[in-house]
Amino acid sequence: MNSMTYLDPRKTIWPGLLTAAMLAWLMQSAGQPPSITITAVVAWLCMVWWIFEPIPIPVTSLLPMAVFPVTGVLTAEQVGASVGSPLIILLMGGFLLSRGMESTGAHHRVALTVVNLVGGQRPHRLVLGFMLAGALLSMWISNTASALMLMPVALAVLASCSDRDQLAAPLLLGLAWSCSIGGLGTPIGTPPNLIFMQVYAENTGQTISFGKWMSWGVPVVALLLPLAWWWVAGRVLPSLPHCSRCGNHRVTNKTSDSRRYLLQRRSARWFPLLLMVLAFGDLRTEIILLADHFTVTGLSYAIRDHQLAIVVLLSSVSLWRRYR
Repeated sequence: MNSMTYLDPRKTIWPGLLTAAMLAWLMQSAGQPPSITITAVVAWLCMVWWIFEPIPIPVTSLLPMAVFPVTGVLTAEQVGASVGSPLIILLMGGFLLSRGMESTGAHHRVALTVVNLVGGQRPHRLVLGFMLAGALLSMWISNTASALMLMPVALAVLASCSDRDQLAAPLLLGLAWSCSIGGLGTPIGTPPNLIFMQVYAENTGQTISFGKWMSWGVPVVALLLPLAWWWVAGRVLPSLPHCSRCGNHRVTNKTSDSRRYLLQRRSARWFPLLLMVLAFGDLRTEIILLADHFTVTGLSYAIRDHQLAIVVLLSSVSLWRRYR
């Protein structure tokens, strides 16, 4: 290893450590408390190592967990409470759900089914179908993951269209907008929603339930999504009365291919089962209470507070019957 390699932040950790030591010296010279200095140094190291990746990103992410308890910036209980926060677990569940949909190909089926229902023979309806699919998916998984998963499907449909040059910009722009809009509908749609919920709870002492957030967010999605489609279809999309080679026949064939792909994948059968286990885990307390003492009021409260779990349970049962 030559001397220049030690100065390359992409290949070694030494540039990050040296600049962090300089930052610590400057902050100590400015009279900053040790806890603030340590926090700034750790933040700087994480930022540098995340950007240049001399070590894997997950390893860098564990640095605050290792340094803060040892240096006394945070106690071990505070670090554990932050890592085990219910919002972090909820966000992790959204990531696992997106990974499961990606591995089983369920996102292909959702997108192409929605496009099929709306009607993909006309460009305006094709854009609307993909925007509806993007908004629906991004309500339950990260909006970024939704856009990344639907982008190959949209590109495959564009490749079969005769007017792809004129249709590409409005279709991809509408998909990006719909994923951002749909992320407003649920707390797990985008990480800033969860951050707001945690900050709001810490400052007011009041928690926002999943159903209450949806009662706020879903009407916003229902209002913004048609406006975005109207703008894209009316201002960006030129007047193309018919897309000659991306009609219903091609979309139906792709849907059939997606169905065969799902049926051939053994893992597709276990994804609905995983959803059922998660839904029952969320409902277990309410089920025990209702079994011990059933009341109509208790049932109504259970339905109100666990709307997502009930929807997931009903959907997973339907999927299991289809793919078993």
